Amino acid sequence: MEIFLNNLQTGGALLAWGFLWAIGGIWIAHSAFRLRENEYCLVGLAIGLVLENWLANLIGQLLPPPGAFWAAAALVFLIGFVLKIPSGFSSLLKVKASLSTWVPVLAIAYIFFLINRGVAIFDDYAHLPTTSLLAAGNIPPRFALNPEAPYGYHYFLLLFSAQMMRLGDLFPWTALDIARGLSTGLAVSLVSLWVQRITFSKIAGFIGALFALFGMGTRWLLLLLPKSALQAISENIQMIGSGAQTAPDVFTALTLPWNIEGGGPFAYPFAFISGINQPWALAFGPNGLIDTAIAFPLLLTFNRWKSWAGGLISVILLSSSTLISETGLPLLLASWAMITAFYMLKNRSLRIPKTLRTWWIVLAAYVIVTLLQGGTWSELFQRGIQSAAMTASADTYQTIGFQFVWPPTIVSSHLGVLSLNNPLHILTAFLEIGPVIFLLPLVFAWGIKAFRLQRWYEAALITSGFLSILLLLVQFTGSAGVRNTSRLYAFIGLAALWAVPLAWRWASHRSGRLKALLAAAGTLIIFGGVILFGIELIAAQKPVLSNFITPLDARMEKEFWDRLEKRALVFDPIPYRATTVLGRYTNSSKTWLVAKPEWEKLLANPDPYQIRAGGFDYVYLDYVFWYDIDTPYKQIFEKDPCVQLIREHKDKRTADFRRLYNVHNCKK
Repeated sequence: MEIFLNNLQTGGALLAWGFLWAIGGIWIAHSAFRLRENEYCLVGLAIGLVLENWLANLIGQLLPPPGAFWAAAALVFLIGFVLKIPSGFSSLLKVKASLSTWVPVLAIAYIFFLINRGVAIFDDYAHLPTTSLLAAGNIPPRFALNPEAPYGYHYFLLLFSAQMMRLGDLFPWTALDIARGLSTGLAVSLVSLWVQRITFSKIAGFIGALFALFGMGTRWLLLLLPKSALQAISENIQMIGSGAQTAPDVFTALTLPWNIEGGGPFAYPFAFISGINQPWALAFGPNGLIDTAIAFPLLLTFNRWKSWAGGLISVILLSSSTLISETGLPLLLASWAMITAFYMLKNRSLRIPKTLRTWWIVLAAYVIVTLLQGGTWSELFQRGIQSAAMTASADTYQTIGFQFVWPPTIVSSHLGVLSLNNPLHILTAFLEIGPVIFLLPLVFAWGIKAFRLQRWYEAALITSGFLSILLLLVQFTGSAGVRNTSRLYAFIGLAALWAVPLAWRWASHRSGRLKALLAAAGTLIIFGGVILFGIELIAAQKPVLSNFITPLDARMEKEFWDRLEKRALVFDPIPYRATTVLGRYTNSSKTWLVAKPEWEKLLANPDPYQIRAGGFDYVYLDYVFWYDIDTPYKQIFEKDPCVQLIREHKDKRTADFRRLYNVHNCKK
């Protein structure tokens, strides 16, 4: 009964928190923008989520959780109330929400929550400890494996997950799965609304949602090539990343499962993956599809402001996007500069329209907030100040760098560097991207139209996508490796974004034969995503905690998460595990995959006295590590009074266990 009441209380708290920012966001949408009646609820829900999370990021730097999280939600509610109340108290209750609006969001969110439960891919080892630390109040977070290093990372949805974890008493892996599922439901529903607005067709909106969810590259078409041609391509490609882990060459890899950790009970076939253009159905990264859930409210509201409130919300939406992706800021600013310069040249005047001047005010505020709110750009800004002041900067968990390359290249995160002066590489790159690239001329024409109609944000967004084509002359040289270069290709996402609405409008007055050809091309584009989705559904029936978390860790988490001293450091042979379970930092590594030499020495000789001398306060051990350490160290753990066993949880079916030791007193 007590457990039931506790679950009811925490579940009620989570629902109340969500109600505050959801209703507040819908009121803000009604007050700040002129939208169609069927758009207010979804746009408002997205605005409420983003605004609450953005405020939690700021307030969380001043107040501890959960107070900061409740304050952020209450503030969204209050802002919406203040903006809406001039229309009268009765207007507060006039919130229309039809089943056709909410059912798709909730259904898609639930399906992808189940799928997310069954997979643990795309760096759970980085996302779960960060979520746990954020929930414990470390905002903005430091690097989980070295608290002295700032963590300039896109942690937006991780913070939202951390709030659900804290307020709903959820495990970090469960909270992140729910957040990613919700982001998918929102993104797919919003793209459907946006396509409907452009095409005036609900059928097109439905097709647009399917295309967004399943559209991807067409690597699988390589399987249809003659063996000799495929071998020739394979001999010219140097695999990288998970591609190299799958097989030494493309020819072999195409008939094998994709070699990744945590992919579910049924492996993804390598032939149906893409290293450049992945489907939304495979959005299991740290931010799910929350970037899209931010992009579409901007596209739906950028020219429909009722007052200054519309501009302020646009600033917050743009600022939030830099906590998700770093490349958008410079590309967007460059595109705004280009369209402004082009307008001046075209009109032979330095005067620009009031609407364009207003957007430059929004952009200035966007840049200022971005540099101060936390994340990668804030870290780079702080490093720049330290460099100018000639003061020592703190360690960082990663390095960032770029190099110019010629001839131009396209980088696949699996198939490596594909040179555009090599016909075999060009063919491979085209298949990695898919036929959607052919729609870029339609997008270019739409951008020109947007410029002529002074739809400035839309014109700038399209321009930024085309500017990213120049990044084919650039490769990433930072610590994350060249494979991260594929994230720079915004023109691919641009083509995919406008694919259905522009193709629909263009083909509406064309022949039936041409429409059939477009339908065939669309089928090719979504075929791989549908295959992957079917495989993912199998994982929905096989939930996992993570590939490094077991039920023993979950039991320890329930008992000791955020209970140790705030500045305590924990020694764990799997360092990101204890950080996830206990919500405390460790000090083991330079990056997620590169350990410190002093850590490796302690790992080889885990003397509690040396562990304590290394700055650690607690030790978290499992059976595998215990079995391998030398007897003298075991005896210290078991018999030396300086070591205190706080808790041990055992698996009755196996010999496995988890032990938490206190080594505060192990001083020589």
